Amino acid sequence: MARPPASSLPQGKTVLLLGLTGCVSLVGVILAMRAWDVERGARRLSADLSSVERGGRASRLAEQPGWEAEALRSAIVAAKAPSRTSLARSPTIFEGLSSAVVAADRVRTLASTAGAAADVAVSADGARALVGYADGTAVLWSTGGARVAELRGHTAAVTAVALSADGRLAVTGSADHTARAWAIEASGAREIAVLRGHEDAVSAVAISPDGTRVLTAGRDHSARLWASSGSGAPIVLQVPAGWIECASFSADGTKVVTGGGDNLARIWSTSDGALVQTLTGHVGGVLDARFVGDGSRVITGSRDRSARLWDAATGATIRAFEGHRGVVVRASANPAGERVLTASADGTAAIWHAGTGAMLQTLTGHRGALFDARWSADGSEVATAGEDGTVRLWRGDGGRAVTTFRGHAGAVRAVRFLPGSGRLVSAGDDGAARVWRDRADGSLSVFAEHREPLLDVAFSPDGRRLLSAGWDNEARLSDPLTGRAAGTLEGHEDRILMARFSPDGQRIATASADHDARLWTAPGVFDRSLRGHGSWVRAVAFSRDGATLATAGNEGTTRLWRVADGTALSTLAEGAGEVLAVGFSPDGRRLVTGSGDRVVRVWDVATHRLVHSFTGHREAVTQASFTPDGERVLSGSADGTARLWDARGGRALAVMGSHDDGHRGALTVATCNESGRFILTAGVDGTARVWNSNSARRLAVLMGHTGAIHAAAFAPEGDVVVTGGEDGTVRLFHGPSGELLATAPGHEGAVRALAVAPDGQTVASAGDDATVRVIPLSYAAWLRRACSLSAGRDDADTRALCAGGDP
Repeated sequence: MARPPASSLPQGKTVLLLGLTGCVSLVGVILAMRAWDVERGARRLSADLSSVERGGRASRLAEQPGWEAEALRSAIVAAKAPSRTSLARSPTIFEGLSSAVVAADRVRTLASTAGAAADVAVSADGARALVGYADGTAVLWSTGGARVAELRGHTAAVTAVALSADGRLAVTGSADHTARAWAIEASGAREIAVLRGHEDAVSAVAISPDGTRVLTAGRDHSARLWASSGSGAPIVLQVPAGWIECASFSADGTKVVTGGGDNLARIWSTSDGALVQTLTGHVGGVLDARFVGDGSRVITGSRDRSARLWDAATGATIRAFEGHRGVVVRASANPAGERVLTASADGTAAIWHAGTGAMLQTLTGHRGALFDARWSADGSEVATAGEDGTVRLWRGDGGRAVTTFRGHAGAVRAVRFLPGSGRLVSAGDDGAARVWRDRADGSLSVFAEHREPLLDVAFSPDGRRLLSAGWDNEARLSDPLTGRAAGTLEGHEDRILMARFSPDGQRIATASADHDARLWTAPGVFDRSLRGHGSWVRAVAFSRDGATLATAGNEGTTRLWRVADGTALSTLAEGAGEVLAVGFSPDGRRLVTGSGDRVVRVWDVATHRLVHSFTGHREAVTQASFTPDGERVLSGSADGTARLWDARGGRALAVMGSHDDGHRGALTVATCNESGRFILTAGVDGTARVWNSNSARRLAVLMGHTGAIHAAAFAPEGDVVVTGGEDGTVRLFHGPSGELLATAPGHEGAVRALAVAPDGQTVASAGDDATVRVIPLSYAAWLRRACSLSAGRDDADTRALCAGGDP
């Protein structure tokens, strides 16, 4: 055997070569390769440990405002580290990944080195934001984080910006006494015109609703109306004294309103610049002025610490809003025109009744002056921003604080809602614009078409549709990838308690409190009603072949139906209690039910005869199902225990939770994983527990919820458990160890139902806030979400890692 060339040996490795008569000993080669493998394994372990450390670092950074991008980067680096050991999927790395995703989903920083940001404007579709900076530049950003274009030309700070409704025109105003009009194109921004004429700083800019006119206002006592192309001479709106602080168009574009340092607001005609009305009454400069609704009213805010609502036609004051202890920097009406929002240098905002002038709510919490306050497009929420560097979100109908966004390192000068997205964008003295999302949880999609709380959610067998149902008497279909509505199942006269797809995905069954079950074709077309129950229909279950449907009723019966034509096959009479759970065996030959009379029953589907009655629970049986092999029955009860029964022999096998290792309170979940090896229970005590199904030994306690757990499930791979509860969170746990992997706090209200996608990549949650949210479930899905959130960020290393595919 020839000696191998040195270049073929592992470099830098300790290799033992035993030479026998000029040949390399086979034993020596084996020992050499073992030594190499040991060292290579050690290096892999070292890489894994550093990956675990990076995962922990990502979790810590995700908790620090302003460090979201670095947390995301650290998490992706940890998750993508090359490895063949299980540590690369360790709970620490998983938790770091999910924490970074939730943090990055909550805020995206549009970073710039252009100095303080003075103003921000957003496109009508919420996809872009234009920010003006102190160094004379403006930047057009994708709200996803990408820099679309830089608008350069001003020689002093940009003081005001505007975007047209169609997003094709931008206007910037500057302390250099000019405004500039820009065409927004696919390739970037192109300067159309420099609007010269002001003799002092431009303080405000606006674009007419049709995009044909530009309004500028300045500290030279004038406002000017221009053609958006910049052609022709402007119409000059001259005031005798005082700078003009604010200016805006009416909804139809026929009028503009200005407000300034002479304590007056003025209404002008856009056709010829004629003064239409002077609004007299403030005893301090007017800092904000805008039309309300159809333009018949005007709202103003003033240095005299008040706001006023005016009749635009007569110039008369309709109502004065007084109560602030500082100047009123913003005043606006909600879309319905029934409420007025004011923001003041006294650090508070207030919501007023437009008709009576009564202060309805005072919004307190900021430390320092407020600089901006805005209504959401539907008036349901209010955003405020101020000197303390925070942006705060409030309920528009009651003034309740929803959340506080922290991350700016200086005063926040401007805040806007992004239309149709549930997000906000803010700009401040730290030079950053930030896009915020309330109830962020890393969701891939959110479906919000229901009007009332939800009770159930299910995936179609192919995972391409989501079915949700609840208190609005409707079931709805949606696309789990986009959240778009795909159909509505209407006809029930009371809440829908359960909705399920048939195994082939071609049918849907619903159970309702109106005493009916219904069958539908999968597109959502009504097929037939299954009548006969004398009370609520609690549950429905299809047999595996989809030919038979079982329905469970509050009146104490279970009914079997032929799916093809709706024929009633049998009524299985229970005891004295309502039937709360029903399920078929894997072969479809038997049926199990759980009832309020504390009994678990097994039935023969063909003969409709009772095979076994299992007794032992001390309270109602709320959960009942066959194990995946069909040999055992698993039950869960309001007595806090789960039990295993021999489905064929009819004997009790095991009790889980009868001692100190059990739940304290009723069970809400009792289910097996796909292999039947593990059992998951959850209850009103806010914990979930994982058990060995053979020994009934408790393996882990999953803690973290601050209220009852209403739903829980295994992921198909078996190591991950997902739970949803009263505290509005969905939580992911490492089942074998009980370690928390992810917390998704997206719901505003209890989570009532969960559904795991057939491919195990995502989980859908439904709750009291009437929304369905689809979040990542698997490690790979969280990593893909992290990479999608990092797209557009200025980080070549992270982009390269993400381009490499799943590890």
